This record gives sequence, structure tokens and C-alpha cells, in this order.
Amino acid sequence: MAPHVAPGMTDQLPNHLTQPGLVRITIEGSDPEAVLAVAYEITACHNITGPGQPRPIPGEPGVCTRQYAYAR
Repeated sequence: MAPHVAPGMTDQLPNHLTQPGLVRITIEGSDPEAVLAVAYEITACHNITGPGQPRPIPGEPGVCTRQYAYAR
């Protein structure tokens, strides 16, 4: 059984995500302020990168940001 692939996504990982234990966290919301507020809360509680600049989500309303972390 193939894993679920969200619309607009591929089942291929970008090269930087092929490192064992590295994960990407995507936060989506209606406005940049809300997205960044949640991202900074997660950053304060966990050892992960800070959020990137919020950007539009192609074909959808709202914005998203990404953070990266290593699983322990």
C-alpha cells in the first residue's frame, strides 16, 4: 500500500530530507502573524530551527512557514 500523498505533493523527498532523522514541519494559517506566533511557540519548546518567512500557499488561501528538526 502506497503512503498517502497530499494533493499537489509528490512522494519524492527533497535531497536535504534524505538525512536519517531529519523532518520538516509545515505550519499553515490564514495570516502571517498567526503562523509565526505558532512557529515561535514550537521553537521555544523544542530544539528546532526558527521559522522561515511566511509565504503564500499555491492555489489556496493563507500562508505557510517551514521549520526543520532532528528526531531524537
